Amino acid sequence: MVYSRAAARRDERRNQRFPTNFAATLIVDRKPMLVRVGDISRLGAMLYAAGLPGVGTEVVLAGQAFDVVATVVWRTDEACGLSFHRDVEPLEVVRQNVPEMDAFRKMGGGWRSRR
Repeated sequence: MVYSRAAARRDERRNQRFPTNFAATLIVDRKPMLVRVGDISRLGAMLYAAGLPGVGTEVVLAGQAFDVVATVVWRTDEACGLSFHRDVEPLEVVRQNVPEMDAFRKMGGGWRSRR
């Protein structure tokens, strides 16, 4: 499937997406594969890897301190989009999985604004 710009415009973004770049595991038919998470929201994520599963495939996306069942909703040769079966906290997922956030993990989330 080719994911065109027109299709991207039709894809309504109801939840804010957070650009990121961390390694995670995608489990497809009980077989793990390494993927890169390109962005994440409360209800989905965009992944990069070769040999991604087809549209409609149920998968599990797993990383540090999270795993979530999802369905592949679009796919190109090198990327795919997931729709999560439950909400996740995207900033917490990024905080736990991006190596550069290590100092913030040690602070227990002390990076948040205090008003």
